[in-house]
Amino acid sequence: MGEPDWSDACKLWFAAWDVEKVTKDFYKAFRRIFEEAEKCIEGIDGRQRLFTQKLFNRLLFIRFLRRRMALIS
Repeated sequence: MGEPDWSDACKLWFAAWDVEKVTKDFYKAFRRIFEEAEKCIEGIDGRQRLFTQKLFNRLLFIRFLRRRMALIS
């Protein structure tokens, strides 16, 4: 038994965790959509920003995972 060839697995691993450059346009669009969503939140007196931030953080994380899983499969 020889050593396993990990080169393909390493390539997939690094490709899955490669960080893409986020542009200023993304931040502008993100802020616009964030502020629009924040205005729609009701029933959370004075905590709309915190709620919206948590929601967007979770949505971005899910999107990140979906893109990484697509690269692996």
